[in-house]
Amino acid sequence: MGIVSIIIPNVTELIGHLVFQLIVGITVGVIEVGGNVKILNMWKKDGGPHMQALSFVWTAAAAVVPLMLVPFLSSKHDNLNCKYNATDCNSTVTENATMNTFNQTAEDAELIKEFNDFEHQTQIWIPYSLLGVSLIISGLVALIFGVKQMLRNRSRKTPIAEEKNTETTVELIKHNDSDKTEKYYKIACVILGCLLLFIFYGFSDTTWQYWVTFVMFSDLKLSKKSGVFMLSAMNVSFAITNFLGIFIAAKVKPFKILIVLTSLLATGNIIHLLFANSSLTMLWIGAIVETIGFGCIYATVFNYLQRRVGITNTIGSFLVFAAWFANAMGYSVLIGHYIERYPMTLIYTNLMSIAVIFLCLMGLLYFERKLKNIAKCKYNAVSKSTNQNLLHFKQNVET
Repeated sequence: MGIVSIIIPNVTELIGHLVFQLIVGITVGVIEVGGNVKILNMWKKDGGPHMQALSFVWTAAAAVVPLMLVPFLSSKHDNLNCKYNATDCNSTVTENATMNTFNQTAEDAELIKEFNDFEHQTQIWIPYSLLGVSLIISGLVALIFGVKQMLRNRSRKTPIAEEKNTETTVELIKHNDSDKTEKYYKIACVILGCLLLFIFYGFSDTTWQYWVTFVMFSDLKLSKKSGVFMLSAMNVSFAITNFLGIFIAAKVKPFKILIVLTSLLATGNIIHLLFANSSLTMLWIGAIVETIGFGCIYATVFNYLQRRVGITNTIGSFLVFAAWFANAMGYSVLIGHYIERYPMTLIYTNLMSIAVIFLCLMGLLYFERKLKNIAKCKYNAVSKSTNQNLLHFKQNVET
């Protein structure tokens, strides 16, 4: 990924960009799964705050990095509405000169091109190169630690006698029917977790994408500037929630966090349903409440399944795939088709999605209780077996 980041600024063909961006997307997906699983494998049930910290860093980077790239961008302004028809093409010559606009003819297009050659050229290759080098260094460091851990695990030797002694009672339970039932319950929890992330990311990404359009075409008819300002405030509340989630995850169980966040999502959208077309103040309140609910759901689902099922590379891959598949299959395109004519479509679909999320949470609660009952039965069986072995041992000693 680091090498690709260095190459991308020097690619001038669209096909080349698409190929390299595809590589970046695949790599990011692998890194996201690997990072999440690694954190949960290292800290087990205590990995909640660390997962929330990772989520906060993603959010902060998405806000900060584009601002860091601004000084390296070209000062050239191209009118993207320029078409091959000469009379439809307008172009700005330079920033330093007076903003002279030319109604281009075929000859004017050549003149404008010459002027553009004198403009400030882009230096976007500088931050991309720094990013690539940092990624390569980070990858090498991660590789070194991975190799060291692998060698350390190989050097550890567990006494065979201890393994046999600890496995005698466990093997008696492994072949019980309860093990199969437990496996099915865990699979059901993973499926519900994937469905929850699928639904959540479908409507959350769509809300971010079409919020400005929604407020512009609602009955309040807000300006685009007001919509963008509101969107910025929503991003701030989203980032703050991710930051606070680091500390909340250390004190509160994941399922309770999911219930609270989903309730906030429902509250925000109900406010929009009732007041989005009549009260600017309530529109603001609903927007902030909803984005607070967006804050920690992704990391919290991982934390919850780690406690109940245990996150593996396969499960982590399914969760990440589910999170991004809704928009990949065109959900946002469907909403975009109706958003201008029927702005409240966004709110209606959000409320339906939240209802499905509540059903997923109820299903998770049901299977969680079933898994607890199975774990309790296993614990009692092991305790009973251990007590019987101790009793036989005492009887043998006495005789």
